Amino acid sequence: MLLAGAATVASGYAVYKEIGGDWPGEVHEVVGNAMLLLAGVHIVGVAVASYLHRENLPRSMVTGVKQGKVSEGIARAWWPVALALVLAVAAFWFLQWRSAP
Repeated sequence: MLLAGAATVASGYAVYKEIGGDWPGEVHEVVGNAMLLLAGVHIVGVAVASYLHRENLPRSMVTGVKQGKVSEGIARAWWPVALALVLAVAAFWFLQWRSAP
């Protein structure tokens, strides 16, 4: 889904800047629709896994707490990656805001 998101952003930027003619718009539409399909499949997968494992996975996704053995948990937090991602998104928003008409 991250790659599809990157492709959507890149093709959307190409459409916005009118780079490459008409094909970036077609790519943007196809990849955007594929992302919607992937999101739907993901939601169905979460529902099926929740039913099969008899646990509320959406609650775990929101609260960050899940029942289980300590040995099955995540070994360490990836906060540097999360921080880098948040900073990259904030920088992109700032640059877009500054260049807005």
